[in-house]
Amino acid sequence: MRSDLLFPDDPSVAGDAKTAWAGLAEARLIVVEGEYSEIAHESLFTYWPELRGWITEARDRLLERQEIDEAARHWRGSGRLPGEYRRSGRAADRRKPWPADSDVRLDRDQRQFLDVSVRTARRRRLVSVGAISVIITLLAASTVSLLVARHQSEKKAKAQSAANAQQLVTVADSMRGDDPRTALLLAVAGSRAGASEQADTVLQRIFQATAFDGEFTAPPTAGSLAPAVNSISYGDDGHQLAVGTDAGSTVLLDPTRRPMRELASVPYGHGGKVTAVSYAPTAGLLAEGGSDGNVRLVSTTDPGHRRVATLDAGGSPVSSVAWSSDSRLVAVGTHTRGTLLWDVSDAPHPTPLPPLPSPVAVDAVAFAPAGRLVATAGDDAQVTLWDLSHQDRPVVHRLAAGVTSPLDALAFSPDGTMLASGSKDGSAQLWTAAGSGRWRRPASLGGHTAAVLALAFSPDSRTLATASADASTVLWQVEDRGGASQSGTLLGHHAAVTSVAFSPDGHTLATGSSDGSAVRWDLYHHQNAAAQPVSVGSPRRAEALTTSTSGAEAAVAHDDGTVDLIDLAHPAGAAASRRLDVTAGDPLTAAAFAAQDTVLVTGAASGAITVTGLGPRPLPVSHWQAGTADVRALAAAPRAVLGTRLLAVADGGTLTVWDLADPAHPRPLHTLPEGRSSVSCLSFSGDGRRLAVGHDDGGTTLWNLASPQHPAVEGSFTTPRGSAVLGTAFSPDGTRLAVAASDENTYLLATAAAGTPRRLATLPDATTAVGFVPGTDMLICLTKDGTPVVWDLSDPTAATRLFIVRGGTGDTTSLSVTADGGMLLSVGAQGGIRAWHLSDLIPLTQLMRHACVLAGGPLTPAQWSRYAPSLRYQADCG
Repeated sequence: MRSDLLFPDDPSVAGDAKTAWAGLAEARLIVVEGEYSEIAHESLFTYWPELRGWITEARDRLLERQEIDEAARHWRGSGRLPGEYRRSGRAADRRKPWPADSDVRLDRDQRQFLDVSVRTARRRRLVSVGAISVIITLLAASTVSLLVARHQSEKKAKAQSAANAQQLVTVADSMRGDDPRTALLLAVAGSRAGASEQADTVLQRIFQATAFDGEFTAPPTAGSLAPAVNSISYGDDGHQLAVGTDAGSTVLLDPTRRPMRELASVPYGHGGKVTAVSYAPTAGLLAEGGSDGNVRLVSTTDPGHRRVATLDAGGSPVSSVAWSSDSRLVAVGTHTRGTLLWDVSDAPHPTPLPPLPSPVAVDAVAFAPAGRLVATAGDDAQVTLWDLSHQDRPVVHRLAAGVTSPLDALAFSPDGTMLASGSKDGSAQLWTAAGSGRWRRPASLGGHTAAVLALAFSPDSRTLATASADASTVLWQVEDRGGASQSGTLLGHHAAVTSVAFSPDGHTLATGSSDGSAVRWDLYHHQNAAAQPVSVGSPRRAEALTTSTSGAEAAVAHDDGTVDLIDLAHPAGAAASRRLDVTAGDPLTAAAFAAQDTVLVTGAASGAITVTGLGPRPLPVSHWQAGTADVRALAAAPRAVLGTRLLAVADGGTLTVWDLADPAHPRPLHTLPEGRSSVSCLSFSGDGRRLAVGHDDGGTTLWNLASPQHPAVEGSFTTPRGSAVLGTAFSPDGTRLAVAASDENTYLLATAAAGTPRRLATLPDATTAVGFVPGTDMLICLTKDGTPVVWDLSDPTAATRLFIVRGGTGDTTSLSVTADGGMLLSVGAQGGIRAWHLSDLIPLTQLMRHACVLAGGPLTPAQWSRYAPSLRYQADCG
């Protein structure tokens, strides 16, 4: 490099630069030869990094000037013609002038060429910018047009979607009476398609207009549709529903769950169809009759549903099976061998009895509720009554049904005063007992257009259900003088309704159909829905509230020693209340229904416990002194545990567990060693196997009573500041426990596993009582002013307050949710009972989920194509 180009023109600093350069040469880091210098060692760049940049910059500037010089000479040689300018190489595209402070100088021709280059580049840039502006303007106009068109298209599509959604909701509304399951799903689909407000209204209309409460469809066999349901029967406790099908098995369901849960499938065997099923009233047996001419007795208490015995019907297909009220006799109707009888007192060794002959096929058999009276009916269009008081010489009475068509169904009323038959001509006949074995001429009920295939009376004998081949079930209100008036029609099956059965509490009706479905109908809440909370009962101070396990009745205990029994079928009718004077002035402090709602147990301030029978004339059946302190709390297990009916009683710091299997002779089992302060509240889990005990010192103890003779502590929980426990409640499945405390919090605990309960959430409500809603993920907390606060616990770790329901009584002392999840009840110091219908407390999101649960699944693609052909299929309940 030339040395003179490295030194500044300023004499004041050039001398210092030359001195430094000479020092570098002396150190042999550079070599100086004449007017040129050369770097001799790379270390100079290492310790002087700026030098490399200066050298590179100077080199680039020299090369650039060389290009400009060549381009300027070429341009000058062409006479500076404009056309020759563009041929001057890369230098012609230069857009910036030469830096004024550059150490590399340009001569006059070079500067002139560079000025022309810069001006031309700027002119080209302006032309390009103008062209680009025009293009952008055109593109913008085109884009705006496209956006407007797209907006119009989207607006049209949105309007079409809204119209389709509205159409779904409209169709759902029109179908709510005829096909409630499809109506529910169409309303859900319409809501999710954009018509949520309209769907909200329609869903509530559907729930109000129909008793539909869930459906089970038998699994389809290979290469076929769902097998027909031929017969259904409720177990004696209402927690099992047997469904006999063409698939050759009996499906056992839990009808109390939403959706109905399959418990087991009991194979019939030998490929036969199950044509008749019937639970024994008391013996823990289920009879299955089949098309192969056999009846199998199955144990309902054995987890494996062991076959106990087989009754041979001689190969004649079985049409019906009936049990005597004491479960000792079984009557079997057959196609060719009349009615066959067995004594099954010793179930594993049944004894055949003389058959009841018939010249025609026997299609229906029924036992009267008392005595040994059997009714049979068949193709001869008459009812035959057989008095089996003398089995070797049965007394025979024949009743003319007044029709010429064969009879397919028979049923006695539970009180024994009525007999109903169903005919192939679509009519039903209703006889009433006239005494001395005589029956009055029947009233004819004509609510069907096809054969009546099944009949059933409600447990109170006030309602008759007739099921027909016209796919409908008609409800009849039975009159005292033997007539009946039609009170409702249940629609929803798509083929013949082959069977019908009431639950033991009469609140639910189950129907089976040849379309392969079994449907549950909630008659109680459909007929007795209350839109607003109502106050009933006495204005006296209420100390305790309890509801029966059936949900039919509530009891309110008062401080004057009396109890008001409230018929929840008529929650607003004061006349429906019965008052019991239990303790003659001794203030009552606690109450609980027990022994399958047959008795009411009350505790008093004196420590006295009274058990009152709840027959037509309630009478005390037992009485004992629990202790000297007042009874703070008592609770009865909702279900029997190993044959025991558990009752927990807390007086002061003592907790005693009793067995109420015989309410007249209660038996003490254990005094549980709590070792804590006074017990404040008690609650059993739904299966009766666990007991939660709350204390004034903030502790909650969990006892395992699965083996009543050997109680054991599972775990315990203490509120953070030792605040008193005011109330506890188990979730329906027993996996969670809600604990209301005086620190104005409700603690949600995980109790699925043994050991110390794990806290899931803390709900900040000043709660005095808590209760879970069966069949949902909702917890209701009742505040001090009587306001129900509803929480959604779908995600327990992120509990959501759904809403607050106004209308409390103030100073609330007790809360109860009916076992079927239908009603919320509360009482307070001001007296009276407050009742809400829970369907009115559920928001739309819960209604849609509830609709999906009841319907049992989404619309099928075929249904979607039929009702929403212009909408893309989506599994709305997925």
